[in-house]
Amino acid sequence: MTSEQRNHLKKMESQLNITIKTAPHKEILNKQVGDYQVAENGDITITVADLGNKKMSLLIAIHELVELFMLEDAGITIQQVEDFDAMYEKFRKDDDDSENGDSPFCPYRRMHFAATNIERLLADYLKIDWMDYEQKILDLEY
Repeated sequence: MTSEQRNHLKKMESQLNITIKTAPHKEILNKQVGDYQVAENGDITITVADLGNKKMSLLIAIHELVELFMLEDAGITIQQVEDFDAMYEKFRKDDDDSENGDSPFCPYRRMHFAATNIERLLADYLKIDWMDYEQKILDLEY
């Protein structure tokens, strides 16, 4: 690899290109309300359930973005998250509306909690009632 190629790769590591989009809930992986994907070039795509309220959808996106960066910092891969989420959903009981990230066995539990705390702070600032927000999420069709 030439020094020019190394410099280009180093520059790419410091750049951010983040896309946030809403989608029908049933299109999001593992029955979640938000999902993140990172392309080979580092571009990030965050897909969130369309809650019919832009601020509420933004809360999900911020949660996903914070969680993603904390995962990267902790060395946890997206594949590990997806594998855990798939396993969690496989054994979920019909009446269980818990979040995967709240499980004591979740490899990204700490990151999920931190992202949820930031999400709650932003909800308060945006004057979104947390209980209404959670109910809107629970009312999504799977």
